[in-house]
Amino acid sequence: MQEAIACLNIHSQRVRAENRSLRHELLSLIRKSQALREHERRLLEQRHALKAERRYADDLGRLRTERKMRADPAICAAAMGNAEPEPLPTDCHDNTD
Repeated sequence: MQEAIACLNIHSQRVRAENRSLRHELLSLIRKSQALREHERRLLEQRHALKAERRYADDLGRLRTERKMRADPAICAAAMGNAEPEPLPTDCHDNTD
């Protein structure tokens, strides 16, 4: 009888030690998971900000190109593949002679 009690106590101590170890491992994994989720959240925010900056840069470049094309018809003609700008139609010229 004493031998059975001793055996059960040893087994119980081993189970408690294993549970304690597993509990520590689980808590460590939970912390790592939380850290990874927080890192993912920050990366998604950064991605969103970078996309917004990219759209802003693209819009700014497009606006600069449009402004240059309006200011210099030769640039507009070159962009459209013409060697020289086409003359304006006669009805667009100022006839103040």
